[in-house]
Amino acid sequence: MKVLLINPNRINGSKVFNYQSDYDFEIDGDDYGQFPPLGLLYIASALKKARPQHEIQVIDAIAEKLSGIELEKRVSDFAPDFVGLSTFTGVMYDCCMIARIVKKTNPEIHVCFGGPHISDFPVETANLPDVDSIVLGEGENTIVDLMDHLEQNQPIENIPGVFTQENASEVTHKKSQRPMVDNLDDLPFPDRSLLKQDLYYNAIGFEKNIASIITSRGCPKQCTFCGTMRSNYRMRTVPNILDEIRLILDDGIKEIFFQDDTFNLLGERAKIFCREVLANNLKFTWTFKARVDQIDEELMDLAYQAGCRQLHIGVETGTQKGLDFLKKGVTIGQLTRAFNLAHKYNIRTIADWMIGMPFEKSMDDIDRNFEFLLDLDPFYAQINVLQPFPYTELFSQAEKAGIDNLARWQEWCANPQPEFERTIWSEFFTANELTSKSEELYRKFYFRLEYVGKSITHLMSYRDFKRKLKGASRIFFNSNKKIRFKNRKKFGNRVMSDFETERTRFSPKNATTPKNYLPLGGIKGH
Repeated sequence: MKVLLINPNRINGSKVFNYQSDYDFEIDGDDYGQFPPLGLLYIASALKKARPQHEIQVIDAIAEKLSGIELEKRVSDFAPDFVGLSTFTGVMYDCCMIARIVKKTNPEIHVCFGGPHISDFPVETANLPDVDSIVLGEGENTIVDLMDHLEQNQPIENIPGVFTQENASEVTHKKSQRPMVDNLDDLPFPDRSLLKQDLYYNAIGFEKNIASIITSRGCPKQCTFCGTMRSNYRMRTVPNILDEIRLILDDGIKEIFFQDDTFNLLGERAKIFCREVLANNLKFTWTFKARVDQIDEELMDLAYQAGCRQLHIGVETGTQKGLDFLKKGVTIGQLTRAFNLAHKYNIRTIADWMIGMPFEKSMDDIDRNFEFLLDLDPFYAQINVLQPFPYTELFSQAEKAGIDNLARWQEWCANPQPEFERTIWSEFFTANELTSKSEELYRKFYFRLEYVGKSITHLMSYRDFKRKLKGASRIFFNSNKKIRFKNRKKFGNRVMSDFETERTRFSPKNATTPKNYLPLGGIKGH
């Protein structure tokens, strides 16, 4: 069979890091770079290893910036029997449009949705038009069984983790997936030959192109705003990780981003990794997402020697009360020490920051918290507006406070459309106020004289200069020009104009939308 896996466009839905209300201010995905869709590559590799007779292609519609017409041609030219889409809640409207594109080329193509969105809204997704099946949970083993059944024209409803409209009512939220992969070392490495490697880069990285690796799955921590899988935390062994790194280096890529939610969740494992990189004389530059309670001087020293040049740290807020409210499990002292050690060893830091917290009751509160971020002096900062996501503890709190409700999300997920709005914590601020404030804080952070001087001295290439100039221009020259939400349709018209008549298929119903909202967008874990 011919199998096509698609990483969907983000055109009609929201973009990553897009906080747009009535103000024309946004930080879009291209400002941060393009990273390979590892989930799809794992699926492709698992199927390729188990059933090599299948012909497999992967289309990354985001990295390739494909229009609807271009995507339709690619689907038509390949003429697949099976199309799988990786779904995230923020791009479900686009996923539905792509499913419609696929069915337009050939109604007999089996369309399957998988990915993080399915874990939260399986029943709604299984009942969408043009969706033949969904895969709940990890898909490496499920895809093999699904293809076997389809190839032999057997019913698929009894496959663990697979659901259709016929058996969607049997889904129990997050409890109907097949057992997770127990030993991650058993999985074949992502087949990067299925993608154009020169499309991928980190805008705040060090080399022209980048590869990404994930060395663990799940997270045992309890952050209230995050929807990452909490149970069954599993790790790959260091030798297995090094084998994948060697393959990446053989392809000529010399920078790696470790995408684990917390690469150093076990500090000793991170140190062992660094020692093995040094012992094997592997030369590459790398970035990882760090947990500050596991950072000490030995790790920073080893990491720098092993090529680490950047840490990504979720700071989120600037008081111990706030950290405790979010159940971060770290202290202000640990955050300060981690940044100081990174500065000492010349490792750049990226700080995630959120505003609009339930404990921020005035703009003065936000400003006082932000002073802590300035004191930490990260090399980059990402300033996000807090937006509760379903099935997180924070969302439960939002429901109790009357700020949002799960039924509204379920209704939208059963009929995705681009006008859906995701709420903020609206007890004390409006979406416009927080969007305007995030713009102000971005300017305050990036246009400090000492920061500008530091950025200039750290320029590495003309390419680096151009990327930083683009980001600076976006922030500095932005005006508070009022826009209307319908302006988003210009993206739809540009990309999907040939399917404009199909929009009525997913037209909005009479959903209740809270007055304080922001466009649907992603946070860590979604």
